[in-house]
Parts: sequence; C-alpha cells; structure tokens
Amino acid sequence: MTTATSGRCIHILPEFLANQIAAGEVVERPASVVKELVENSLDAGATSIEVTVEGGGVRLVRVADDGCGMGPDDAVAAFERHATSKIASAEDLERVATLGFRGEALPSIAAVSRCTLTTALPEAVGGTRVEIEAGRLVASKPVGCPPGTVVEIRDLFFNTPARRKFLRAPATEIAQIAQTVTSLALAHEAVAFKLVSSGRSVIAVPAAESLAERIAGLFGRQMAEALLPVAGEAEGLSVAGMASPPTVSRSSRDHLHLVLNGRPFRDRRFAFAIAKAYEGMLPPGRHPVAVIRLAADPATVDVNVHPTKQEVRFRKPGDVFDLLVGSVRAALEGVRPGPVSAPPPPRPHVSEAERRERVEEAIETFLARARPPGEARPADHPYRKAPLEQTLSIGRPQEPLPELLDIGRYVGQLYRTHLCFETEAGLVLIDQHAAHERVLYELLAGEREAESVATQELLVPLTLEVAPPEAAVLQERGALLDEVGLGLEPFGGQTLVVKRVPALWGDEGVEDKVRSLVEALVELDGGAPEDEAREKMLVEAACQAALKARRAMDEVEARSLVEALAACRSPLVCPHGRPVVLMLERAEMERRFQVK
Repeated sequence: MTTATSGRCIHILPEFLANQIAAGEVVERPASVVKELVENSLDAGATSIEVTVEGGGVRLVRVADDGCGMGPDDAVAAFERHATSKIASAEDLERVATLGFRGEALPSIAAVSRCTLTTALPEAVGGTRVEIEAGRLVASKPVGCPPGTVVEIRDLFFNTPARRKFLRAPATEIAQIAQTVTSLALAHEAVAFKLVSSGRSVIAVPAAESLAERIAGLFGRQMAEALLPVAGEAEGLSVAGMASPPTVSRSSRDHLHLVLNGRPFRDRRFAFAIAKAYEGMLPPGRHPVAVIRLAADPATVDVNVHPTKQEVRFRKPGDVFDLLVGSVRAALEGVRPGPVSAPPPPRPHVSEAERRERVEEAIETFLARARPPGEARPADHPYRKAPLEQTLSIGRPQEPLPELLDIGRYVGQLYRTHLCFETEAGLVLIDQHAAHERVLYELLAGEREAESVATQELLVPLTLEVAPPEAAVLQERGALLDEVGLGLEPFGGQTLVVKRVPALWGDEGVEDKVRSLVEALVELDGGAPEDEAREKMLVEAACQAALKARRAMDEVEARSLVEALAACRSPLVCPHGRPVVLMLERAEMERRFQVK
C-alpha cells in the first residue's frame, strides 16, 4: 500500500536495503563485527573462542567457538531480521541477561559482506554450512564439521564502498579489535581467547580461575600484582574488580574497563566517577588502570539504549556513581599518592602549517623586540642553522642567533622552571623544558636525516609488559620506534624486551620514557602518513629526554642551554608549537610603573 503526499509515495523498502540501513547502525567497523560475533559465541556457552583477522578485519574476520552450535533450520533462520533465541516476550526485554539479543547483528553483517556460517550440534553426526552474499542466501548444505560454530566474514563493506573508505588504516582497526577482545576477555575469564592478525598472535590467554589471573595473562604478571582489589555493595548493586595505585598510570583512558553483568560498556559519567576517586592523587593527563565489574538486577538496567549495545542506562545512576567513587577510594586508602605535580597538561594538536606560521611569527616578534631601537635586522640574518652535534656541552656556534647569545645578565630561575635574563630591551624569560626540547629535537632530527641516530645499549635489557592493543600497533608500526633509536623485540605474550634506547635519554627513568613513546605511537592514527608519524615520534623522544620543570640550574648550565638553543633552526618555538622565549619589554615596564 502506498500513499501520495506532496507528490511523493511512501513505500516499503526492499529487504536488502533495510538490512544495509540496519548494518549502518550495528556495524561501524571491523571491531563491531568481532564484538557481535564473540558475544554470540559467549551466549552459546563457548569455553574457547578464536578470532582471526586479515587486512585489519576488512579482508577477513573469522570467529570460531566450541559452543552449542545450531541445527540446519536454525542456521538459515539466524540470518532473518529479528530472529533470536533469546527473547520470546515483552517481559523478557525487562530482564535481558544475554549479550546479544536484538536479532539484527548477523543479518546486518551479512548484508555488507560475504558471509559463511558453519555449525553443528554436539550430538549431531554432521553440520550445516550457510553462505550469504550481500544479504542474499547463496547456499545451504550439510557438511562435516566439529560441534560449535565458525563464522567467516569476508570483504566487509564490499557493496557499500562509501562506508569502506571511512575505515582507518589496518593498524588502527587491529588496535580497535584487540581492545574489543580484551574487554570481552576481562569480562569472561573462564573462557579461553585467542586473537590472530595476519598470522601473528596478538592475544592468547587460556581460561582463568580469577580476574587477577586473566589480567596477568593480558597485561603481564607485574601489572596484576600491582593492582588493588576493589569491592563494594549497595542496595541491589555490587562492585568488584581491580584498580591501579596512583603510582601506576597511563596517558589515555583506554585502560579503564567497565563491565555490567558480563557486558563491557562505556559511560562517561562512571568513568568520571573512577577519576574522581583518584582526585588529588594523579597528575593532569594521567589515568588509572582499572577493571571494574558491576552486578545489578537486569530489571533495573536498560541495555537496549544503543544499537551496538555499548551503552547502558541505570534506573538510579546516582547510586551507581556514589558506589563506584566510594569503592575505589576505599581501595586506595593508605596508598601513597603518585607525583601529582609531574607532567604538564596535554598540549593541543597543532598542524604542521600552523606550527611553521607560529615559528616565523615568534622569530620576527622576538627579533624586533630584542634589538636596540633604531637598529634594523639584516635581511640575511642567519637564524636557521644546521642541527647540533652535541647539547649543553656545545661550543659557541659560528653563526648563532646573536640576540640569544648576547642575552645579558643572568638573574636566576623563576619557579625553577623559567630562566630569567636582563637585557637592554627588557626582561627575557626562557622555558627550560621547552628550550631543551627544541635542542634535543633538532639534534635527533639531524641524526635521523643522516640515518645515524646515536643509541646506547642497555647493560641489563628491560622487559616491558604492554596491553594487547599496544602490542597490535607495535606489530604494525614498530619500525617507527626503531628509527628514533628505540630497540624493541617480542619476548612472548604481551612482553617486550628493550635492548637499546636513544643515547640522549641517559640512564634515568628509561621505562617511563619507553612507555610514553609507545603510548604516543598507539594514540597516533594508523592512517597518518609515514612522515607525520615519524615526526610525532621524534618530538615525543625529545620531550621525554628534555629537562623537566622544577629542575634547579646554575648559571653555567643556563647559559650553555641558551647557547645551544641559539644554534637551532627554530629557537623560539618548541617542537609542539609552544613559545620558548618571552620578553617583558623595558618600555612597557616603565609605562606600568609610570616612569617619566
């Protein structure tokens, strides 16, 4: 039946088009496919699940389990929209206890891929294979196969190229898949999980008897031993899990895992509750590592808020918030806080073009203010020089920026953070961290350009345990770290061995520096051009080695740093685009003091 309205007809969409629309809600990227299929495996009672992906999950996603399997009729019916074995009445929607129940995931995935399902019941002699292409049944036939289910998704989004071109690079997609499998593995430690990407193992954990054992399998024994047990109860709610002490933190929130009744979920409000529990214990930009499990009566929770089932709605969210804050704070009682005043807040992203513009503007502004009145700057003033061969012990450059070399009387340090100099033109302030960062960046960039980055071998190799998403990215783009002098080698599972580091790093805090560089690589979009990614690693490596705020410096060190800064190509802006040098002009000070 159609109805004409304003010259247009209302009509029923073809089934294949309706399935594609549903796929747009459920299947955002390959990680969405993995999530839906693994959840189906868990609901089927699987004790072992293996995920295999190729091409970042675009060429292939294969999920094999040893669950209850399906008979021939159910195998075909599973691809019908709203087909499910988990919901039978409206009352069931009020108490959803399974992970997958919408009855849209499998047909939606099959609508945008070439899908093969092979399944068998435990007591059956043989099984069934169903082939679907772009939502249409191609074949259904009996086959010999072991009990359980194997779903293969090939050529994801092959018939919706507009969707496919919005996917990220394989490294980014694999990291998302690893994060998804990690979250599900943390929620179901009694199940063995394996994730293989392009023939390489990313995750391989056997069934565990406790959450601590599962955390050890995913993040390493050292991390599991460092975490603190979390527990708490309120009316109709309970909290259990593990959280890091303030001395263990990360630069992103990706290491916070929330689970409700076995279902991983995301919620900014409750993530903020965890952060509030650490208030005053972590420095800006640092986040805890935590696995927090909530148990609640299914009737008090709506898990059908979002098509991907990654969000939930509680009947009394305020009670959940208070329980989380109180439970985590109780776990942290008596624990020594971490270095609250440590690193500066995260810097905003600055494009290469904007950064160059800032550099030019800062140089022109400083030169105009630093020269005496009436003295013009020569048109060929050599303020861009070759990278340094040394730092802090460097001799006077042949053609440095004279305004920095002849900077005047050293007044001292301000807040042990800024170097103060008195000049005829005014008071000059130099950010010691930003200045040293600029010097080290140009030194490292010069060595990288000459393909001779100086490194130092560690007398005792450092073992480093990383999370599965970090391991996945390192497998894909680890060569970028090698280019800046960081030598990492796999050591089994999630453990890496660090054998060499950039020579300019020195011997202190090597593990923290390595972790920061790895986290910077993970945060980088996998689709970023190689030059941009390499630049990011150079900047981060220099930042980790640079002098920190609150570090006392005498006049000899201060002048050596300024001398090295004067020889840089862009001495007045740090590699992140922040100013290195600021001036309070003498004329401005006299005006403010009303000097006539």
